[in-house]
Amino acid sequence: MTTALLVLSIVVPIVLALTLTLLLTSGWVRRKSERLIQAKFDKSAIQLQAPGANFFGQTSGGAMQLRGNGALALTDEELWFGLLVPRREISVRRKSITSARLKNSHLGKTVLRPLLYVEFQTPEGPDSCAWLVPDPQRWVDALEHPSPVRGGFRIAQGFAPAGARSAPPARNEANRG
Repeated sequence: MTTALLVLSIVVPIVLALTLTLLLTSGWVRRKSERLIQAKFDKSAIQLQAPGANFFGQTSGGAMQLRGNGALALTDEELWFGLLVPRREISVRRKSITSARLKNSHLGKTVLRPLLYVEFQTPEGPDSCAWLVPDPQRWVDALEHPSPVRGGFRIAQGFAPAGARSAPPARNEANRG
């Protein structure tokens, strides 16, 4: 009985300390990531954001890259990632993205959950990156089918952006007079 109590008196504090460390670290990562996004973009320009996204590497960097946490943001113009440690930015122009899909692993790394996998063209040739983000299918959909949101406002049916010509409203049986 005393051996079991001795083991519990050692294991329980270690587990509690690790849990507390994990919670504090994840909170720091999220806050720091949110600040990176706020410093980089006007709030109205952001279509999607994932503070605390887990980066699985860039194919051109090889398989020996370490994973890292940071901020992922999508705008009309770019998919941007800011890695927290070591500090590094990756900016992929929307027009250079050739594919977005879900993958189970990248560069030999997996977490048994789907990853956002993005292929794009660079001046040096094709490249790709992968991230673990909440709701990766939403990111794929946003990358494959750009939103009609511009400047933070959704373009409502029947309305057009300033300076654009709009067709007259369609007439139906109910509004004929």
